[in-house]
Amino acid sequence: GEQPPHARDGRDGPRDPGVAGTREELRRAAARLALVHEIDRAILAAESTAEIADRVVERLRGLAGADRVSVSAIDATRGVLTVLAFSQDGEAGGFTPGMEMPLEGTVETRILVDHETVIHRDLVASAAEYPGLRTAAAVGYRAAVLVPLVAGERLVGLLSIAGHDQDVAADDNVAIATEVAAQMAVAIDHATARERLERSHER
Repeated sequence: GEQPPHARDGRDGPRDPGVAGTREELRRAAARLALVHEIDRAILAAESTAEIADRVVERLRGLAGADRVSVSAIDATRGVLTVLAFSQDGEAGGFTPGMEMPLEGTVETRILVDHETVIHRDLVASAAEYPGLRTAAAVGYRAAVLVPLVAGERLVGLLSIAGHDQDVAADDNVAIATEVAAQMAVAIDHATARERLERSHER
């Protein structure tokens, strides 16, 4: 084979960094979409809040640098956060599902009040300001993404992803976590209502 003639401006299609960059962006966008769809299906197939959380946590561990993922339910009236699902790389000292923690001092106000997604690209520095992050920083986590689960106007839970390096807070991960959190919030809200109804029928 002969070499294809060069484009007039001296650039040869694929070797153009702009084109390669766009291709890489498209590939990453497709991978993001595939993962979000897969998680979507898993959420739809789940029966309970715990099962929804388990399925999401399991799949989000596949994100670059996601060494620790947890999903918690938030009960604003009682002022508590309850761990629904938790997964981390081999280390001890994690959370167990069902574990309750007070919202105050655990979850930042901007998440609780403004329903803001919070990205900590330097967990050690953030831990100085937010005591709730100290434990994670002390065991070697360096970055985290905290996404509120909001159904309607209500905060129903929190998705937390942490890693031993900055990779975990990459834009791709934040985009995936945000999309997944939106779907999961509605599913958890519905499942919680259903579980409440079932309990009231059992009485």
